Amino acid sequence: MLDYETPAPAIVGKTSDMQTMQIQLNGKDRDVSDGITVAQLLDELKVRPERVAVLVNQGIIKKPSYGSTMLREGDAVEVLTVMAGGMERSDDGV
Repeated sequence: MLDYETPAPAIVGKTSDMQTMQIQLNGKDRDVSDGITVAQLLDELKVRPERVAVLVNQGIIKKPSYGSTMLREGDAVEVLTVMAGGMERSDDGV
């Protein structure tokens, strides 16, 4: 199981000039870089885009749009793992 509680490498040791914002990732607060896209978030999480579905504010984001969909302060992001027979969201991440 993947651990989404571990800070992203870009956030660890951040400098004061780095702009961050807070989103809700699978129901938990997470600081991310300001202007991050869905694709960049998945990369930081070390998640393969072809193995997940992503919802932002309860709307499904199509895979071809991951690179152009920018997240905003306060967005509610759900990353659902594709599994045989359906999708699942665990309480501690995806």
